[in-house]
Amino acid sequence: MIKDFEDFNKSTRMVYVWQAVESLGRTSPNGVIEWICKKIGAYDPPDTFKRNIYRDLKDLAVSDELGVDYKLPTGELLEPGEEEKHKQVRTEYFSLQLNSRVSGGGLLAPYSLAFLRQQKEIVSWSVSNLEDGFVSNTVSFVIEVETHRYVCLNVAREDLPAKLVIARSPDHIDRDEEIRKIESVCGLRASVLFVSDKTVSRPGESRVGHCVVEVHEDKISVQDFGSSTGTTLSAADSKEEESLRRFASQAETMRLTVEAPDEKPREWSKVEGSQLEQVFPLYLLAGKFQVFICKADSVPSKK
Repeated sequence: MIKDFEDFNKSTRMVYVWQAVESLGRTSPNGVIEWICKKIGAYDPPDTFKRNIYRDLKDLAVSDELGVDYKLPTGELLEPGEEEKHKQVRTEYFSLQLNSRVSGGGLLAPYSLAFLRQQKEIVSWSVSNLEDGFVSNTVSFVIEVETHRYVCLNVAREDLPAKLVIARSPDHIDRDEEIRKIESVCGLRASVLFVSDKTVSRPGESRVGHCVVEVHEDKISVQDFGSSTGTTLSAADSKEEESLRRFASQAETMRLTVEAPDEKPREWSKVEGSQLEQVFPLYLLAGKFQVFICKADSVPSKK
């Protein structure tokens, strides 16, 4: 839990920068700094922290993960490169990547994750930090992005059934082309999570990704698209659900693990092409990329 400026490392700082831009929509570097101060309840940040925030924003803009506009004090928008000719320029950053189409999507980019939702937006998705508690009335896909740090990809239960394709990020993502391919194979209720894990299969001519997970109110169906490393599933037990409850309420730290509690061998089922049905909660391994799937209402949100 971040409580002071000294608690930040680069990756956690980038997450907070993304959260700030996502929350504020369009903001200045000072706006990002003020948002982070309010978020952690600590004020008067050191100059080194401020410089790091400025640098993070510039890096994200250079890598085309954030948009940036330069304006004169009058509000006049400058053409790219023109800002260097003026002494007083106001800088504003905004989100423009795939993740900007889902609430909280900025949390994904620092970990090389990208979420692409269906064009007609039939199903409501959001992204959140597990440490902030679960989003009520959702099914959550919990992903460990760092040791003891988790991001939740949430789908509203009122919008079920919903499908999530897991795929390795291609070299270039054409939003419209990729979603058309996915909808042609998986239907209009499908979205995709792109990951950087090399054990996850990329989209290709014969497949749209590694696997697809379809969640219903009372079951989960998984289909493998002929991936090279396979998709395996394992049911979680009550002890693991209880660990999630305590973690969400900040009563303890936790590590989701592919090993079963009490060092017992975990039983895994390999998905052989066709759909394999399971119940909540569930571990899923796409290659070595791990996801924990649960109903958020079974884990109380942090008060």
